[in-house]
Amino acid sequence: MIEEYRKALHRGKRDLRRDTSAGVYPYLPALDAVLAPGDTVGEVRLGTMEIPLEKVVGTRTEGRQRSFSRTFMPVLAPTTEFAAKWSNLYAIQATEGLRDPVKSTSTCTASASRRVTGESP
Repeated sequence: MIEEYRKALHRGKRDLRRDTSAGVYPYLPALDAVLAPGDTVGEVRLGTMEIPLEKVVGTRTEGRQRSFSRTFMPVLAPTTEFAAKWSNLYAIQATEGLRDPVKSTSTCTASASRRVTGESP
């Protein structure tokens, strides 16, 4: 499946070049980069639920942010551990289909908490 990774990597690198040339940030947005440390007041586990792919816009942590282009194509070298994991996941998806759900949580921000509880800032 490394050949599939190389194809996806080619698309990811192309997307990075295109976005960089257009002056657009070329990587996925990361929730951790958007929220300041004091912005969150907690998380709520949502359990298993179906989320349409068009609703997924980025990654949770900055650690994976530069592993993908803005179009969710991989951009790390084929010799990385990431490439091996991506290839394994691709192989499972291709042969067995989706089998394990992605964990989903809702992050509560301080401003959202104030709106819900009626507290003032």
